[in-house]
Amino acid sequence: MKKILPFIFPSVALLIVLFLLFRWYVMNTQRRGQINSNDLKTQVEELLPGSTFSTPTPGASGSTRPSFKPAAPDLKTVTLEPIASSSAVVESPQGSVRYSIQGQQLNFSVFADLPTLTTGQYQVWVQPSNEAQPAKAFVLSTEKGGYTGSSSLSVTQLPAEVIVSYEHTNTGKVGQTILKGQLEKP
Repeated sequence: MKKILPFIFPSVALLIVLFLLFRWYVMNTQRRGQINSNDLKTQVEELLPGSTFSTPTPGASGSTRPSFKPAAPDLKTVTLEPIASSSAVVESPQGSVRYSIQGQQLNFSVFADLPTLTTGQYQVWVQPSNEAQPAKAFVLSTEKGGYTGSSSLSVTQLPAEVIVSYEHTNTGKVGQTILKGQLEKP
């Protein structure tokens, strides 16, 4: 018994290791080529240029034009024009208004490339053609691409002028006008 006892523990350990290796091999070879059940719930569509969603007609001559699904709707853009008198406040201001009409609402966003302020703020004002004074729409906030902000107004108020101004203090009146643009009636 004393001659066999030193070999029992190593043989049991070797059997356990061989069993675990066999089990790992079987599990690893069964999984190859199989799709996880969680992956079946996700549907991915290719939206890159060059990928086609239409299939060519067999026997048809000519090439197949790709048909793309739009990732986002196209928005109309109005370029904001810099005001000459604003060069004392801001050098070479640039901006644009992107908008879409949904029902009776005009949803718009203002994007402006303006220098960072240490005091004051940039505000957006909207002046419909039938009103004498512009109304404050929102304050532009700093984002990765510059200053931006969004709002909406009724289509009945179009055409309307969009004004971006520099406000040193919040007085409720339009301060130094930097950019202007016109939103036309559709």
